[in-house]
Amino acid sequence: MAKNKREKFELDIRPSVEFLGLDKVIDQIGEKRVLDHIGKKRVLEELDVDDILANLSPAKRRELQRRLQAEESSAH
Repeated sequence: MAKNKREKFELDIRPSVEFLGLDKVIDQIGEKRVLDHIGKKRVLEELDVDDILANLSPAKRRELQRRLQAEESSAH
C-alpha cells in the first residue's frame, strides 16, 4: 500500500497576534508560561547588564552585591 507523504501542518498565528496585540496574547498565555518557554538564560542573554540592574529591587540588588563580594572573597 502506498503511503502519502504529508506535509507538516503549521498554524500561522501572526495575523491574530497583530490583531490582538502581543501584550494581550501574553496576558492570555501568562507571563510565567511565556518566560518558561523562552528560558531564563535566553532572556538574560538578550538583556543588557544596565537593564537588569535597573529592574532589580533594592533588596535583590543588595543580595547580588553580597553574593558577588562573597564570590570574590572565595576566589582569593
